[in-house]
Amino acid sequence: GKNLLYPIDFRRPPSFTTIDVDGRRQTLGGDPKKVTRPLRIENGSLAISFRYGYIEVVQRLSIGTNPYTGRPDSVRVAYEFKNRDSDLHSVGLRVMLDTGLGADDGADFFVPGIGAIGAEREIRAETIPATWTLEDAASPPKIRGMATLKSKGMIAPDKMIFANQKSLVSTIWDWAIEEGKPFMRNFSATKPDNGVGIFYNRIPIFPRSTLTISLYYGVWGPPKPTGPPFLLSASYPHTVRAGTAVTVLLDVE
Repeated sequence: GKNLLYPIDFRRPPSFTTIDVDGRRQTLGGDPKKVTRPLRIENGSLAISFRYGYIEVVQRLSIGTNPYTGRPDSVRVAYEFKNRDSDLHSVGLRVMLDTGLGADDGADFFVPGIGAIGAEREIRAETIPATWTLEDAASPPKIRGMATLKSKGMIAPDKMIFANQKSLVSTIWDWAIEEGKPFMRNFSATKPDNGVGIFYNRIPIFPRSTLTISLYYGVWGPPKPTGPPFLLSASYPHTVRAGTAVTVLLDVE
């Protein structure tokens, strides 16, 4: 198989998650002392548990059915926040993905309603689509990826930033973005190196309750292509509520 994220670098993880507990932001897993239960297989997922004050955090990775393809072609990334206190607290999240398809570390993003994104850009809550895709530079593309952020039962993100990877790893949360800044790491670079930050602002979590934030990231390909002279395929949510607007992805080759 081919990579959908840049391979792990133990000197500095290229993809990482930041949590916000009552306004204090920390890299999830950055402090080994915060681990309360080590990496394990549990209920069909790869899980690891942390404790930040009264908040327990369980990160789960599992093969999930993508709401947009109806197939088990994605990894469901879930963060379970458990308030072990008798008082109200708040939690937030930044998920940073260093995207890379195979050997292409600067794969093009496509955001429904906006189009192709080839430079630094911020998208706010009201315009964040249910999904976005990316593909390698081959013609036709050999590897396609898809992220799904909105679907039934999922908490929608508040902000999304597409940026060069150097900007994303230089901070654990936010920075003053430069709209239109190239995805190049520096002026001498000849190829782009990009990624995406997905932000969830602080959400109240009631005493003795659990809150889950999740997203899907995986492959995307023509599920039912038509024949010549064109290859046409469509992806759409497999479960929708009446009266709800949906995004349909069309791929034409």
